[in-house]
Amino acid sequence: MAKPEPEASEKWDVVVITNGEPDLARLAAILAAVPRGSVAIQIREKDLDGAIATIREAAVVDAQFKNVEALVNLGMLYIKRNNKVEDQDGKSDLGRAKRFIQSALALDDGYMPAFNQLAILYLETAKQAAGRDSKRRMASHGREKKV
Repeated sequence: MAKPEPEASEKWDVVVITNGEPDLARLAAILAAVPRGSVAIQIREKDLDGAIATIREAAVVDAQFKNVEALVNLGMLYIKRNNKVEDQDGKSDLGRAKRFIQSALALDDGYMPAFNQLAILYLETAKQAAGRDSKRRMASHGREKKV
């Protein structure tokens, strides 16, 4: 028996695990651009560049900055990659993430996943300003013994 089509008001939760497959990374980008529901994407570190390029194409070129979910997912991937190389979109990945997340909030100022990603972005920015990188843990300083 076929499952009935969900109503338009229902949210769809989708997780795509790419395991290094470029076709699955493209599928994840396409799903991220779907206007209904939320999409969680798990992408391996080495696949981030391709996924970012694909979602950027969907969010910026195809949707012309009008797809809130794709913009937030793009920001999320930039935060995850956390590259410090400058390009036409900004000085670093955190700067690019801020731009795309704020663009999403400009479209829909009540979209909570965008606020969540913005909070994560500010946390990562504060960690970097304090000299810590979230990708690696620093050794804690031992306390000196008083004699």
